[in-house]
Amino acid sequence: MAVAEKTPAAAEAAPAKKGPPIVVIIGLTALVAFGLGFVVVQKFFTKTVKAGPAPIVIGDTVTLDEFLINLADTDSSHYLKVTIGLGLIQGQTAETFKEKIPEARDAIIMCLSAKTLSQVTTTDGKEALKTELLNDISNEVGKGIVGAVYFEGFATQ
Repeated sequence: MAVAEKTPAAAEAAPAKKGPPIVVIIGLTALVAFGLGFVVVQKFFTKTVKAGPAPIVIGDTVTLDEFLINLADTDSSHYLKVTIGLGLIQGQTAETFKEKIPEARDAIIMCLSAKTLSQVTTTDGKEALKTELLNDISNEVGKGIVGAVYFEGFATQ
C-alpha cells in the first residue's frame, strides 16, 4: 500500500489545535489569586468587633458642694479639698437627683477618707479614684443614675 505523505499544502489545510489565549489564562489566574488574597486578609488581618454595652450618654451635671477631707495618712495630717461634679445618665434630671445628694455625699466622704496622700496625688490614682467613686455612688443612690465623676477642683495639703 501506498503511504500517504502529507504535503505542505495538506498540513496548512488541517486546522491546528489551539488552547485558550494566554490573556484569558493570565486573567483567570489573577482573579483566583485576588480572591484567595481577599479571603486571607478577611480571615487573618481584620478584627471582629464584639458588640458591648451601649455607650453611656451623659445629660445633666450636678456640682456638689466642696469637700474638705482628712486623708488616712498615719505619719502626718494631710487634707484633700475637692469639688466634684456628677454626670447624670441621660434621662435623669438634676432636679430629681437633689433628693439623693445626701447619699452621694456620704459615699464620697467614706471613700475619700479611706485614701492616703500617695493614692490621690498621681494621675493614675485620680483615675482609679473616679472609678471607685462612681461605683460607690452608684451602689448608694442606685445603678443607672450617675454615669460619670468629674473633679472640678482638687487640692491636697
